[in-house]
Amino acid sequence: MAFMSAYIEPVSGFWVMTDDGFTELYRDDEEICPNCGENWSVSMDGEQCSNCGAEVEDEFEGFVGGLSASGYMDQSDPVYGETKAEVAQEMLDMYFDQPEDEMDEDELADMEWLEGIAAGNE
Repeated sequence: MAFMSAYIEPVSGFWVMTDDGFTELYRDDEEICPNCGENWSVSMDGEQCSNCGAEVEDEFEGFVGGLSASGYMDQSDPVYGETKAEVAQEMLDMYFDQPEDEMDEDELADMEWLEGIAAGNE
């Protein structure tokens, strides 16, 4: 994890039910349907993709966080939440559970940053 850095950013979009039964977030700034991979084409009622029929489940506005390696495609699965503190706590629980003496400087800095957000300091 040492080569990866934590991030949290605002995100908005809507949840889409995919063919395999999972819900994926279609971000407002994207143009590709998370189900069929084609350009998103919303039907007249705005409830499904005209290409594949993927259905819009619910709107979402909140935050997304994860770990990402700058300059590489490596990244963790996204963590979504309504608040930054919620996302930060989930990331701490998922990725920062090893003893501190086994972490490098960058990991410790990320952990400290996330702890501050989780405590409501940001």
